[in-house]
Amino acid sequence: MQVSALATRQSPAAGTASSAAPQAAGSATATGGRSTVRTTLTTNTAALRGGLRSQDAARNAEAAGTQRTLAFIERARSSLGTLKSALSDTLTGQAFSDRPAQQALDDFGALWRTRATATGGGLDGALNVVDAGGAQQRFRIRGLDDSNGVGGAERETLQFSVRGKLSAPVVLDAEAAPQATQSRLDRALSPLGVRVERDAQGSLQFRTAETAWPEVRDSLLVKGGGQRFPTGQFNRPRTDAVAETLQPDNWRVDTTSAQRQTLHAAAQASMLLDAAGRQAGERLVAMARDSEAVTGAEGAARAAAMAESFRSLASRGGFEAVAAVAPAAAGVSRERVAALMRLPD
Repeated sequence: MQVSALATRQSPAAGTASSAAPQAAGSATATGGRSTVRTTLTTNTAALRGGLRSQDAARNAEAAGTQRTLAFIERARSSLGTLKSALSDTLTGQAFSDRPAQQALDDFGALWRTRATATGGGLDGALNVVDAGGAQQRFRIRGLDDSNGVGGAERETLQFSVRGKLSAPVVLDAEAAPQATQSRLDRALSPLGVRVERDAQGSLQFRTAETAWPEVRDSLLVKGGGQRFPTGQFNRPRTDAVAETLQPDNWRVDTTSAQRQTLHAAAQASMLLDAAGRQAGERLVAMARDSEAVTGAEGAARAAAMAESFRSLASRGGFEAVAAVAPAAAGVSRERVAALMRLPD
């Protein structure tokens, strides 16, 4: 707009028509400069915001999963509290019958059976809080459940099949170190969705996603060389699932002795759920802390990219650069610039 006014004042009235062309050209140039910086800044900002949104979505999903797990833990703790109170009333004679205790036990058992779905796989059978869908089912395979997986038998080559997919052959050797045997089995089975580890006693233990366990269990086949497993064709080995830490279906309240045992089990379960609740809470705190740190870093990166775009355009000099940069910088106070300059690197 200043370009038009300047051109009008400097040109005589008779030359107004002749000045129209330069005036239009100047406006177009200024507009083009502003368009260039807008395009550059928009591109940089969009790219940064796109990455921020995707990371925000992942962080939000992780936090939502942990909150869902924590909500289930709180419901389970409340249900256990009701059960413990009912059992205490029965054992001290304050209840006329064991019906309240039985109802409380049934309610907790029904709730606990929904653990996998209610937490979205965020709480496993050992009461470990994990990422959504990360709950694992651990199991053992008969013949491969001792410390080194060979049981003193001679050298043998095994091959596994899980859900119709074959593993690479695995050589088991009685002279191999236990860690070597575990590593060989893990490398062979991991592509099939099964991992190999050791339990607290040092025995081989297998694990797979909790949701995949029924299919893995029913499709697992193994072929050996006649030492531990039959040779020639695949056979179904015997597997033993590691029991969940809490098994309320095995609790009873029909006798005084059973009521005492169930009360003891419920008290232990409460402590384990308290620990799981603390674990979930700590995860949420850590997520919030990480989110703040990442958001701050992303904000700094976005500001630096935009500043570089301005610097690059302004360094060209000329009226076009000034016309493009000046409107974008309008309204930015000196105090705000000073505050930004004081931010740590």
